[in-house]
Amino acid sequence: MGRSRYKVIYSDNQPHFVTCTIINWIPVFSQAEIAQIVLDSLSFLQREKRLALHGYVKRGKSLALNRNFF
Repeated sequence: MGRSRYKVIYSDNQPHFVTCTIINWIPVFSQAEIAQIVLDSLSFLQREKRLALHGYVKRGKSLALNRNFF
C-alpha cells in the first residue's frame, strides 16, 4: 500500500490551510465584484461564529485560507 501525500486532520480545533483554485485557471478573483462576494461571505461566516479566519491570500485564480471551523 502506497503512502498518500495528503494528511487527514480529524481535529476541528486545529487551524487548517485550504487552497481553492478555479477550474481552467480563469482569473475570476481579478473581477472586483466577484472577489467582494467571496470576502462578504467570509465576513458573514466570521460574524455568525461559523469560521475563525486567521488569514487569507486572494490571487486572480486562487484563494488560500488559514482557518478553523466551529
